[in-house]
Amino acid sequence: MKKLLHLLQILLFTQVTNAQNVGIGTNTPTTRLEIKTPQKSTVKISSNNFIDTSQLIFSNRNTANQGTDMQLTSNRESGIRVSSSSDLTANNKDTIMQITPTGFVGIRTAAPQYPLDVKGDVNVTGDLRTNGTAGENGQFLRSNGNGTMSWADKDRFKKFKIYRNDGTSAPTYTYFFDFPPGVTEVAVEIWGGGGQATTGGGAASGGYIYAVIPVGSYDGINVSVGAGGGCVSCGASTLGTSSSVVISGGLTLTARGGYNVGYGSSQGTFSGSGAYLTNVNYFGIEGQSAVSSESYYENSPVGYFIFQRNAPGADAPLRPGSGGRSGWRRVNWDGSSPVITSGFKGSEPGGGGGFPDSDGGNGQIIVYW
Repeated sequence: MKKLLHLLQILLFTQVTNAQNVGIGTNTPTTRLEIKTPQKSTVKISSNNFIDTSQLIFSNRNTANQGTDMQLTSNRESGIRVSSSSDLTANNKDTIMQITPTGFVGIRTAAPQYPLDVKGDVNVTGDLRTNGTAGENGQFLRSNGNGTMSWADKDRFKKFKIYRNDGTSAPTYTYFFDFPPGVTEVAVEIWGGGGQATTGGGAASGGYIYAVIPVGSYDGINVSVGAGGGCVSCGASTLGTSSSVVISGGLTLTARGGYNVGYGSSQGTFSGSGAYLTNVNYFGIEGQSAVSSESYYENSPVGYFIFQRNAPGADAPLRPGSGGRSGWRRVNWDGSSPVITSGFKGSEPGGGGGFPDSDGGNGQIIVYW
């Protein structure tokens, strides 16, 4: 019986050797080595412990040792490395690819620091996508400043909405701007209200801010638009009311209203505050100061009189001609028969009122996205 079994082993070995294919789990191997199991066929190359090296070599060297070996190596705890060795100098690469146990992949680097870390140039023939989107014609890829990227248009902001104070109900109108779906940043322009001209001259204009605000995790911004000074129907004082954009608990951008000569000619200023301010790029421009009127004493055939050239209101930042024009005033030497022409209200946004007694222009806020 033992002799029979031995004979069968010799016959089987001869058949496999002649066929030059070895099958494990199959009687009809189609390649040099074919392993077949009902499910999850596995080949394990194992070393004695974790500090050893396991390696699989794919070689096309000939008997003269000419050719290149491609090596797949597991070295200690560094992961899997693809390398090459060859009689050709250019084909010797210690690290072609490295896959770490933490899931980082390095190309030409043995210590990748990111999910994909490439040392060298990258050439893409298909689409480059971010968040599954390939972008549209003319767009460019930019950082959002929070670890994410998005496609952006060359002209970043194509839409806008203007917020005003109509000067009939309150010195400050407050609205809420909801960030539209898909929008990653908005820009805002803010003008404070211009002052009312009262004491001896035209009024100052309101301050100005321009800012780019990343949307982040917020739903929207509160937009508060100030009135011009002298708005009796809306309860405003002679001073222009400030305008502001607020993200609750995170950001406040304020363009203050302008004063008049009676308050030291102070122009509207600007400010920013809040923890989210570090994520925001902004700049501001102060309004123009109030200017006093000038008086001239002249003689005429009917006696002396005073001719007073009243001062116009100050122009708001980036808005030439927004200050209210002034009138003039003539008073006889004895104080009788004054002749006065009216001043004009400052224009929106934020122009100072012209003397005498003209209201300031209301503030304004524009949101771009």
